[in-house]
Amino acid sequence: MKKNRMYGAVMLLMFAVCATAVWPAVCLAKAAPKKVQLTLYCGPLGYSSYALSVGLSEIVNKYSQRIRIRPVETKSNTQSFVEWSSLPPEKQKYAMGVVYPLTVYKARKGEGPFKRPWDVPRVLALIAHMGCPIFTLNPNIKSGYDLVGKRVSFGPRGCDMEWAYLIIAKHAWGLTEDKFVRSPMGGGAAVDALLNGTLDAGFTGTVCEGLTGEWARWLPNPATERLLTRAKAYVISFPEEAFKKAAAETGYPIHLWYLRHEALSFGKSHLPRFGTFNCSNSWWVSKDLPDDIVTELLQIIYDHCDEFAKYHATGKFITRANLSTTAAQKRDFHPAALRFFRAKGNKFFEDLFLRK
Repeated sequence: MKKNRMYGAVMLLMFAVCATAVWPAVCLAKAAPKKVQLTLYCGPLGYSSYALSVGLSEIVNKYSQRIRIRPVETKSNTQSFVEWSSLPPEKQKYAMGVVYPLTVYKARKGEGPFKRPWDVPRVLALIAHMGCPIFTLNPNIKSGYDLVGKRVSFGPRGCDMEWAYLIIAKHAWGLTEDKFVRSPMGGGAAVDALLNGTLDAGFTGTVCEGLTGEWARWLPNPATERLLTRAKAYVISFPEEAFKKAAAETGYPIHLWYLRHEALSFGKSHLPRFGTFNCSNSWWVSKDLPDDIVTELLQIIYDHCDEFAKYHATGKFITRANLSTTAAQKRDFHPAALRFFRAKGNKFFEDLFLRK
């Protein structure tokens, strides 16, 4: 009998020890947050928005216990949204993309590459106001009038930037498609073509600090940086009036994307003040993405703004004050993002520019 009681006591003690060791792990397992996988369509390699989106993925994956972002390269920012819109509804909910507001507005109407109206994306936060200047290595090309008969790229074929620039160029200089050799390509390819002499003028990218309507400090994106350090480049400035006429013709607020660049010396090039199309590139999420995920994403971006410059120099323009200044209206923001920025006291583009 004593032996049985002793055996029982030993077993009870062993159970208590095991329970003490295992139970905390069980509790932790139950408390572990459910993982949330997001797919981020980043656009093409060579763009600042691509480098900074990879940065966003790594920063969020580092600081969040539950959110994981997988970056995906695409041929253009417009293509990013085309791919996003082709996903099944449940997968659209957990996708993100990089694009400027004009593409979203066209998607809502089912125009351009969008086969039907698509109204899923909402603004998460601004990456930067990204100017899209037209560069040339030919010092004799001083304006759009000198592009007649020349090989010109206004961006990748079918992207909304090329669509807008074709209209703006028509109003600026009467430069219709029959007057130049249309050579559509992305910014990185345009740099290669300019350097090897197979393109006379082409779009590349810049990133600016400041808002439309101001003279903004700026830096070249990776592709443009390569151009300016290897050759003496010249920029073709667009007149502001052309943006207003393009807006009147299309019904889209193209004039909101007019960006004025301060003079800058970089590498072998000195660029005077110039005006160009502003993409106002931003991160967009689904309107159906749960509020708590949106809030957590923004809190991580807000707390770690200073880390984006590690991914490219233009990341220094990602600041707490700038995050809410996407060139769009407040109703274009995800509701949780709108609440987040209002609680932080941030200003919106609508406040800073549209009502001036």
